[in-house]
Amino acid sequence: MSLTLPSIALNAILQNGSGARSAPWDAVFLPVAEFPIPQQKMPPFRKFWSACDRAFLKGGKLTPEVFLQTNHLGKIGSGRLVRHAREWMPQVGLGVWPDQKPPALPTAADIQDLGPGEKPRPMMYQVMHIGGEAATKRMALAAMLGTGVALEIVTPAGGEDFLKRSRDLLLPPIKEPGFRNYPFYVPIIDPPSLQGATAEQLDRWFCGASAYIRECVEHKGILIVSRNPLMPLLKQLGGEFLQEPEPHWQIPC
Repeated sequence: MSLTLPSIALNAILQNGSGARSAPWDAVFLPVAEFPIPQQKMPPFRKFWSACDRAFLKGGKLTPEVFLQTNHLGKIGSGRLVRHAREWMPQVGLGVWPDQKPPALPTAADIQDLGPGEKPRPMMYQVMHIGGEAATKRMALAAMLGTGVALEIVTPAGGEDFLKRSRDLLLPPIKEPGFRNYPFYVPIIDPPSLQGATAEQLDRWFCGASAYIRECVEHKGILIVSRNPLMPLLKQLGGEFLQEPEPHWQIPC
C-alpha cells in the first residue's frame, strides 16, 4: 500500500536573481491554507522542511538555531510548549523587523491614524530561543512545526556569533527603555521585506546566517531564504519551475 502526497507549489520571490541586485540570495514562499496546519495535511510540509534542513545543515555539520514566535502561540502551540518547557529551556527575547520602525509604545497619534477596522501595530514581537543540544532543538522544531511559530536559522559561524551580530544590528534603533533589556534580538523577515531589498541589505539583516526558514502567520505561508541558490535543491526534490499562472515551483511530495 502506498501513500500519495499532493504536490506543493512555492511562489518565487528572488528566484533566479529576478532582481540581480539581490544575488546571491534566493527565496521561495510556500503558501498554506491556515495555521495551525491540520495534522492530516502535515506530511508534505514536514517532508519539504526536512529536505531543506538536510541541505542547509550540510549533512549534520552545522547546527540550527531554533526560535518560537510566541505572539502566534495558540492553544495547540501553548500546550506543547508547556509540556516540554523543562526539556527545551526556552529563553525569551525580542523579534525585530529590520526594515520597519523599531518596537515602541503606541502614541495617541498612532491610534488616531488607524483606518476603519485597522488594528494597532503590536508593541513588541517576542520570540523564544530553544537551548540545549542539537537533539533538543530538533525535537522542539518537530513538535512545533505547523503551529505557526517555528523559526529556524542556520549560521555557519555558530549561534553566539549570530546573536551578537543581530543584537548589534537591531538594538541601537530601539529607544524605548523597556525594549532594550532583552538577552537577545532576532531579525523577523517576511516576503514584503525581501521585495526590492539589495544584497547588501540582506547581508545585514540576516547577520551571518546562511539560511532562514520562518512560518509567517501574517502572510499564511512558510518563507525559505538561502544565501546560496535554491534551484539545485528544488530540482533535486523533483521540482519544476513554471511561469503560469505566475512564476512558481511545483514540487511533488
